Amino acid sequence: MLSTMLGQVAARLDPAVGAQRAPLLVPAAWAGAGVVTAILSLIAIGLPATLVLGGVWSLAFGYGRLHPATRGPAAWAAGIVTELAVICSLDFALALVSAREHGRVVHLVILLVAPALGLAVAFLAPFLRRRNAGTTDDPAQHAPHPSRAGLALVVTVIGLVVELWIANHGRGYDVAWALSGDGRNHLLILRRLLGQGGITLSELRNFPALANDVAAMISAAGGRHRPPGALMLHDARAVSSTYLLSGIGLGCMFIAAILESLPRATRMARRLPAGVVVVALVATATTASSLVLGTALLDGFFPTYVALPVAVAALVLAIRCINDPSPYSFGLLGVATVFVLFTWTILAVVAVAATVVVAAALSRRLIRGAGWIAASVVSLGAVLLVLGILVTQYGKLRTQFLVPGPPPTPVQHWVLYLFALIAVALLAGSPDRAALWRRAIPTAVVLMSLITIYWLRAITPDGQTWTYYGAKSLWAFTCCVLWIAFVPIALAAAGLPARHRLRASADAAQFLAAGLAVILVIGLLTKVKDPLHEASHGWTQPSAAVVSEVASLGDQRKPFVLWGYSDPGDDRLGDFMAVLTWGSTAKGDALPLPGFSQGFYEWGYEDDFTFPRLCLLARAVPELHIITRQPALHDQMRDSCPASGAHVFLTK
Repeated sequence: MLSTMLGQVAARLDPAVGAQRAPLLVPAAWAGAGVVTAILSLIAIGLPATLVLGGVWSLAFGYGRLHPATRGPAAWAAGIVTELAVICSLDFALALVSAREHGRVVHLVILLVAPALGLAVAFLAPFLRRRNAGTTDDPAQHAPHPSRAGLALVVTVIGLVVELWIANHGRGYDVAWALSGDGRNHLLILRRLLGQGGITLSELRNFPALANDVAAMISAAGGRHRPPGALMLHDARAVSSTYLLSGIGLGCMFIAAILESLPRATRMARRLPAGVVVVALVATATTASSLVLGTALLDGFFPTYVALPVAVAALVLAIRCINDPSPYSFGLLGVATVFVLFTWTILAVVAVAATVVVAAALSRRLIRGAGWIAASVVSLGAVLLVLGILVTQYGKLRTQFLVPGPPPTPVQHWVLYLFALIAVALLAGSPDRAALWRRAIPTAVVLMSLITIYWLRAITPDGQTWTYYGAKSLWAFTCCVLWIAFVPIALAAAGLPARHRLRASADAAQFLAAGLAVILVIGLLTKVKDPLHEASHGWTQPSAAVVSEVASLGDQRKPFVLWGYSDPGDDRLGDFMAVLTWGSTAKGDALPLPGFSQGFYEWGYEDDFTFPRLCLLARAVPELHIITRQPALHDQMRDSCPASGAHVFLTK
């Protein structure tokens, strides 16, 4: 019943279906849905993040109107890639003009550029298409591709509702889940980017910080003139909003990749089979699973998670370029490659592999016409950029990838072999040349991922150790190709003959069961707890209670630490965030602290969370407030640190 309803709702939300019945009713319905979604977004994630979301939607609409070959799921991918490129490019230019922190208005204007650009392209599309009429030799580029926007709308609304549901549990719930592991470090990077005026080449040489730049733009556009504790929460919300937007984007890209992998008759049909709709929506649930989102949150893989939707968008654009060759799609592959390269470098392998396959498939077109030549320069130039960095910076990259660190939550090492087997099976069953090239893309991506993983292990002293980057790369590549597991089910659903409503309901229920079975198997790939359950219960480290307490104490503008307030790990993360309120500069740099070589951040970052270090901190910081739930701490401080001058406050 539920699967049938989802299929019918998504199909009827598709303008390509409704426009045949009620030309005036459909635009009005979409306008109403847009207004409701915008209001929901403003409440859930605020104006700046809503502008980012609106920019993707408007750009996707503009691309679809301008160039029919990119309409539908490929336009979603184009919107994501272009939105991020516009934001980061404008911020880069701003930093070149003025290397200082800028106000809210400047950043709001930057975030408004993409929505305005998308609407302008949509408005001018009829004129531009008439002007370019007859300049293409490919009739497929004029085919009326269905937009399938209803599916994207469902994913967007679900993401916003879940965010609102978690936030309504209490203060700190909306951000605690985004600050585990390395998540705390990205608050520092965000502040440093704002302090130097935006993203710069010097910053990108040290760290691929484009994901942090997006979060910094959202934070700055929301206004940063706040008390210290409120500002810490505000920055954390910018990170959590970026996580949410990335999750929505990744969910839409999973749907897009599955739909683009279907036969042309199904892709071009006015209404998708109910079974296909169900499978696509079930696949999106994996983006919020323990394997994908849970691992990212637990270990703080913020930049990698932000890079995932762009990497999968590159696959979508590549597959669409095979299905319906277009210089727009091919050129955007290069933009996606560059963004991923400077967001999480290793993941650029995915976009490079997809680009190479497309270039091989369309080699005769790449020098035909100014549009294809320009697209080739961008995309093949991006591939050469990646190869150039690998060759010239090999020693530096090798050293960096061998840097020791806490091993991430393990993913079963055989998982990529499983996806390689599925991809090769699909490739072997390709019915025609177009399907062969289309399915060669995920196959090439999985194979290049395996080669990269092998190299990351081969450079270790014993040639087989799973380093921090090796294990993290395995997880990232797995997330990029996770949708492949649902393609055979979607192909089976697409291949069924038309049924009457009762039989279609039974078919949809069967494919729902098959999709859920795949999710159960995927759940065995990691031992991470369900992230949505954990977030709705206040998370663990840091807990919502600690985040809320740090924000309240930070607003009092006095030096403080937590000790024995919660468990040691929770306290340590809380103390690290406390430094953002009283122990660091506006640019995120730690103030000097006697006895601590790295300043205040060393106190919250190091694992040596012992009483002698607390005593050392108390002697170094006059009038330090120690917040605790241990009644004996007051006497212990008096006896062991009599000259510290610290104040111990017992709380419930």
